[in-house]
Amino acid sequence: MDHLEEAEEHFHAAMNLDERNWRAPAGLAIIQGLRDRHQESLALYKQSSEILVSLIGVEVPDETQGSDLAGAYEDIAESALAAGDQQLALVFFKKCIELKNGASNAIAQYLQLLSRSDINEIVHIIKSLDVQFEHDPPVSHTRLTAFIFSQEHFLTGIGDFWKVAASFKAKGEIQWLQSAYRAAIVAA
Repeated sequence: MDHLEEAEEHFHAAMNLDERNWRAPAGLAIIQGLRDRHQESLALYKQSSEILVSLIGVEVPDETQGSDLAGAYEDIAESALAAGDQQLALVFFKKCIELKNGASNAIAQYLQLLSRSDINEIVHIIKSLDVQFEHDPPVSHTRLTAFIFSQEHFLTGIGDFWKVAASFKAKGEIQWLQSAYRAAIVAA
């Protein structure tokens, strides 16, 4: 028995012990992804996120739950991409982003997948990042400046940069984008 088969047995046993264990189907999803079984991986990630959502309920998730949920959504989106389902990937990248702790990688991939004609959505996503972090003591940078720093190749890559700049220009808000870039430079 190889390591993947052994791990798979343990994840199945964990699922049998506790049907609320959302990490077990996520672990199985990773194994299926490693085996290039992307549809099975995607189904398991969805199962994992459904369990996690049912545990959280209708209340706003706390920071840990939100982080776990954002990670689950990002995993589903990446699995959907691997399975060739760009529309499903867009849906789950957006769900990840809507949680305040959505990862910069998810934001970058979401923006890359959007069409150049999705002007309103591109502007909305970039502007939604222009919020202060909740730190004590307060910090001078925002999620947008952190995103620009962490994804330096995204907003400086020719295609993606022009898509974002063209969207802001089309909305008559190019000065806002210039100001955001200046703020990122100052924060550096």
